[in-house]
Amino acid sequence: AEVPFPLINVRNSLQVIDGNSLKKLSKLDLNLIDIFKDINDLKKDFVLKNTKSDIDFTSIDNIQDKLASELKGKIIGINPGLEQYAESENAKLNKQLSNIKQKLIKIEKEKYDNSLRQIEQLLEKLFPGGKPQERVINFFSLCSDGNVYSHLEEIYEAIDPFEKDFIVITQ
Repeated sequence: AEVPFPLINVRNSLQVIDGNSLKKLSKLDLNLIDIFKDINDLKKDFVLKNTKSDIDFTSIDNIQDKLASELKGKIIGINPGLEQYAESENAKLNKQLSNIKQKLIKIEKEKYDNSLRQIEQLLEKLFPGGKPQERVINFFSLCSDGNVYSHLEEIYEAIDPFEKDFIVITQ
């Protein structure tokens, strides 16, 4: 008996982005592609893109290394028995500079704390629990205006069963 094997087709995945989420994306100067990035990468990119401060400490580190070696050379040149003293003073200097760097980075992050929290909330809304929206929320939560038929029609028009793309619908 020849029984035809049913057609197996990968279904479309769908993401619905409401107007409020689009406004937040725009306000945060993000685009639709950004929402698919890893959250930590997205936050890092956001801070680097928006910061007006220079957070690069390489020049300070180079000056610090030069100062430490010159200071140690001067101290040992005067009294070779003070080598351990020179190393301990350099360690204190390194610790102080490290604390200053950490404080500056923390202050820079705090400037964007509200925006970073908004990014987290937006991604949690669009990808609840880190999963695709369609796997977690109920369709009727997308119809807060009560117009279920028009939302169904919009989704029906957007889906092509023979395309395997991820479909994004903006409202």
